[in-house]
Amino acid sequence: MLVILVCDTQIPDLEGWGNFGTQTRRLLEQANYLGDISEYVICDKQYDAVYAHLDSRQDIDAIVLTGSRSDSFGDDEWIEALVQFINPYCGKIPLIGICFGHQIIGRMMGLKSIRNPLGWELGRPNFKRNEELDPSIFESLPSTISMTEFHQDVVQSPDDPEIQIIGSTTLCSNQGMYHSSKMIFTVQGHPEFTDDFSRSLLLIMVHEGKISHDKYIKALKSFSKTTNHGEIIGQAMARFLARHKPTTFRASLN
Repeated sequence: MLVILVCDTQIPDLEGWGNFGTQTRRLLEQANYLGDISEYVICDKQYDAVYAHLDSRQDIDAIVLTGSRSDSFGDDEWIEALVQFINPYCGKIPLIGICFGHQIIGRMMGLKSIRNPLGWELGRPNFKRNEELDPSIFESLPSTISMTEFHQDVVQSPDDPEIQIIGSTTLCSNQGMYHSSKMIFTVQGHPEFTDDFSRSLLLIMVHEGKISHDKYIKALKSFSKTTNHGEIIGQAMARFLARHKPTTFRASLN
């Protein structure tokens, strides 16, 4: 069973697309991931019960952490509990992190997350893919990746040579991480976001005063200038999960 830990509540007025967990499930299913998937919201007071339930199971094949509007470097109880929960699974089953999830996995590995002094990264910037990434997982990704971004926090780049950075933009040096032996795959962007969802989310952000009108327009224009490689990134995630099939690591959980 693949477990999606949903790190945010449903965003009002965007119910038609579902929460971040629903969108992540859809991304993996579109990539022909055939395993069972279960979603658990863990950003409320019920996280202890969720973790107790999951720790009692013997059929967790992988864990995916979704995005969130919360700060990954925060001291909220549920955030600290999340870091503690995933730590024992590191190196035993695959861990995938998206945006906030990417930052939380970085925090688990001792990497610092901060508010980006360069501000929000929004829209869909292009960046060069690290050509040294495992071709059996990443070969379908184009040399220049276009990934949807909605973040104002960033993770420091690791010193550990075993942790490969997927790529960098002018606003964010760590656009994702891959660690083969620890079975970690993260992205700072949102491959699960469709363009329609992204445009609607941007409109909410500008109406709420979280971003300026100029940033809103610039982000909108980036969608028409680039190709959304979210589905291709989802396929890479599916290959990553297939690489570490349950039979290869189930016994290590005992």
